[in-house]
Amino acid sequence: MTERPPTLTHYLGVLRRRKWLILLPLLLAPATAYLLAQQQSPEYRATSQVLLNRQDIVSAIIAEQPNSAFLDPERLLATQSDVARSPIVLRQVVRAADVEGLTESALAAKSEVYPHANADVLEFAVTDEDPDVAARLASVYAEQFTLFRREIDTKAARDAMEKVDGRIERLDEQGVSADSPRYAALLDLRTKFETAATLLTGSTTVLRLADGADKIAPRPQRSALLGGLVAVVVALALAFLAEALDTRVRNVHEVEDRLRMPELGSLPPPTGRLRRDDELVMLAQPSSPAAEAVRQLRTNLEFAVMRTGARVIMVTSAVEREGKSTTVANLAVAFARAGRRVVLVDLDLRRPYLHRFFKTPSTPGVVEVALGQAELDEALTPILVSELQAADGASRQAVELHRSSALLQRSSESGNGDAGPLGVLELLPVGQVVRDPGEFVADQPLADLLAALRERADLVLIDAPPMLTVGDATTLSARVDALIAVFRLRETPRAALVSFARQLEKCPAVKLGFVAADTPAGSDYGMWYGERYGPSEPAPSRRAMT
Repeated sequence: MTERPPTLTHYLGVLRRRKWLILLPLLLAPATAYLLAQQQSPEYRATSQVLLNRQDIVSAIIAEQPNSAFLDPERLLATQSDVARSPIVLRQVVRAADVEGLTESALAAKSEVYPHANADVLEFAVTDEDPDVAARLASVYAEQFTLFRREIDTKAARDAMEKVDGRIERLDEQGVSADSPRYAALLDLRTKFETAATLLTGSTTVLRLADGADKIAPRPQRSALLGGLVAVVVALALAFLAEALDTRVRNVHEVEDRLRMPELGSLPPPTGRLRRDDELVMLAQPSSPAAEAVRQLRTNLEFAVMRTGARVIMVTSAVEREGKSTTVANLAVAFARAGRRVVLVDLDLRRPYLHRFFKTPSTPGVVEVALGQAELDEALTPILVSELQAADGASRQAVELHRSSALLQRSSESGNGDAGPLGVLELLPVGQVVRDPGEFVADQPLADLLAALRERADLVLIDAPPMLTVGDATTLSARVDALIAVFRLRETPRAALVSFARQLEKCPAVKLGFVAADTPAGSDYGMWYGERYGPSEPAPSRRAMT
């Protein structure tokens, strides 16, 4: 089988088929995020700033090579950020802020310190449910870090001065004169360190204290927007995942490629009333768009019949509940309305259904005729197919009249010519229940019955059981001229389609094509079932024309 490359239409079809899987998250996620945000406790964020001096003042004063830590701004800012998060600084902030219940771990959880990208500035941010507490903590945090840095920086200069003072005291004890070069050098060095200690008090400066706090949560609109964006990604992922995991037949292209059969037509699903009352669209709504789809299928099938000369055609499916009985019954009515003599045979011996559509008895039927318990004319039931006769409440007398006229017409004609403007439709139901349906369809009496029906009608349509469920349809394929497969798209498993293709290869009958049943209107694999196409105004009457 040749795989068709995916196109934009394919992806749009996925979105259309999985629209509820996409729409539900798109509706629920933003609404849920908005409601959850509304229920959150308010949070406020305050910030303060501290300026860091990268100049190594001590090295500059003593004319030494500056420390590399002061030359690399990123390293300096990263180091001071870590210092600001140290337990010592946090302890000082907690002590100075004097906020009830505040601990070092709580402060660490609700605060952060980060450097600016293009400035020697540290940002101190604190989040709290009380805007006043947030502003106070942010300001105290910046102040305490500044004090801590000054203490650290000046401590080095003070320690250096103490060492110089010690060396001066030792020179005094040794009686070294104050005018000596050594003494003078130590005094000069002490002066430099004293100056450095004074200057280092400005190495870290509070640029801005927190003058208030901004509300950062909750933000329902922002939460709803983020929830919607996340929902879009999740919904699309779920839609395509569901499509990938879906093992059902998705479109007619898969059926065409696997079965190597053409599509004869696609039919919309019956309405709820038709399903409930077991009615056919060709009888109950003959002017509807759905009935027009049946007529188009009939036309396509007529071309196939002309090419092959088939007159006994079996309609089957891969599995049950795919619409084969509804399809073959509507087709039979459509052919009869087109002037053809049609015999509709129910050979689904296990689950017969055709007699329900036409509200006729189920016996006598195929079984009685094949076993010699009834005559063929006795078992065949004429079906009224004209629009007037098909109206609700048709009498039994009308049925008998139609049957008599049909029999008279057949007796007066030779061969299988045209039946006139309105054809004849006869139904041959299953009849009584047989013990072994598989053996019955293989017996010669059924073959003789089908041969007799071939001579009687222009077209014999057979409703056969699903091919993968029982072996009756495979057996019947040797006794018919051609077969048609019915698929209910989006319902038939892909594995069933593969098995059905293998089974069809064993059937000797000509494969005319397949019908896509229950195809949604306007889908990417179906036709468009619009309003009835016809004149916008009624045609003038003959009297008006004269």
